Amino acid sequence: MAAPLLVLEPVGGIAGDMFMAAALDLGVDRAALVAALETLRVPGWRLETTAKTEHGIRGTHVDVVVSGEQPHARGLAEILALVDGSGLPPRAKAVARAIFERIGRAEAKVHGIPVAEVHFHEVGAVDSIVDVCGAAVVLELLGWPRVVAAPPELGRGMVRTAHGVMPVPPPAVLELLAGKPVRPGGPPGEAVTPTGAALLAELAQLGPLPPFVPGRIGYGVGTVAWPDRPNVLRMTLGEEVAASAPFDSGPAAQGLRSGRPGSEAVRPEGSGGEAGPESKGSGRPGSEAVRPEGSGGEAGPESKGSGRPEGEAVRPERSGREAAAESKGEPQDAETLWVLEANLDDCPGQLVARAIEAALEAGALDAWAAPVTMKKGRPGILLGALCDEAGRGAVTSALFGETTTLGVRRHAVLRDVLDRRLVEVETAYGVVRVKVASQGGRELGAHPEYEDCLARARERGVAVREVMAAALAAHRAGR
Repeated sequence: MAAPLLVLEPVGGIAGDMFMAAALDLGVDRAALVAALETLRVPGWRLETTAKTEHGIRGTHVDVVVSGEQPHARGLAEILALVDGSGLPPRAKAVARAIFERIGRAEAKVHGIPVAEVHFHEVGAVDSIVDVCGAAVVLELLGWPRVVAAPPELGRGMVRTAHGVMPVPPPAVLELLAGKPVRPGGPPGEAVTPTGAALLAELAQLGPLPPFVPGRIGYGVGTVAWPDRPNVLRMTLGEEVAASAPFDSGPAAQGLRSGRPGSEAVRPEGSGGEAGPESKGSGRPGSEAVRPEGSGGEAGPESKGSGRPEGEAVRPERSGREAAAESKGEPQDAETLWVLEANLDDCPGQLVARAIEAALEAGALDAWAAPVTMKKGRPGILLGALCDEAGRGAVTSALFGETTTLGVRRHAVLRDVLDRRLVEVETAYGVVRVKVASQGGRELGAHPEYEDCLARARERGVAVREVMAAALAAHRAGR
């Protein structure tokens, strides 16, 4: 089953308003976005969107227009209180918190002060608060796809900030992207803002882009016009092409949800709008998938050698054993995930239960607690969560926020998964969804959805196991 993928290409750079603009241009519901942001209860702003053409590319430009008197600066605690008191969905709220906390840590390191003493000037302004929370809401409205981004060019020259004139990239931007692949040079100015850098660092996996089938495409147009390139952020919502899928007109290309004929998995050829030589008369079949190279062609430092910086999740090279597994029809497309863990010996059971719930709300794929014996023979709890790279920061923040732990350790794991789909079956008790697991088109298992079975059982006054048995029987009869 193809996984939804959100691809970011910072052709001219990235800023918070460009992210929102690209999402709106891609088709995100503006009314739903504004309605969620209005729950922040920050007065004196409105979202202004206009169509704008940059170097022949039509896109959307967003301005957060601020009116009335606003604070000169805000502390991190004040901003987090605004987020916590909002009506944002739980996962969007956790992600917004994680982004602001990341910016706070970077600013504290750059200025040599404790995080509690950091006061945001540009990032603390209303427009930046709206930008950060808007990005989290965008992912909520898109259903939380996996986010990947091509390594950005950061710009060059000098820029004036609230702290004075600084080099481009400003120290906070470089600190936010520490351990991530970036490219030197770029347009004559600040191509990546602190907010844009925080979004990339917290939400996306940076590096060479994976093969994908494009679906919807949006362009977010920035404020400054660059002389050498369009100042746009290209955002593509598509589907990832499995590494083992044939690069032709087979199921990988035909399975795009839109059902659009001739959907082609493509290679972005650089930071500009020109197509590479493969797209000009190479005779590629109508649905052929080729591997994208990112917005600059050169892989970042993480793809060159084993000295991988902390926190970057990537797919390892396929081994001979994996190739053999493929030939036998065994699972071979392992996905890289993170296991987050904390040992607790002073945390009440009620808080452990809440931490599991909060981790799942923040985007964890699974969460658990198990009894352990700790030092000095103390009974304790091992609290764990499984998440992807995009959700790692938010899930970590949830574990810190809901428990007494002073540290959360993490390690990368590989997970093989079967194809999964939900089918509806008709039973004597009503409609029940059944989750079907398969591999290579062969069904390996089926299990009725518990919540559906519970609802039907309550409606009919029967045991849940009776509804489950009826649903399985109906599924088997319909195969």
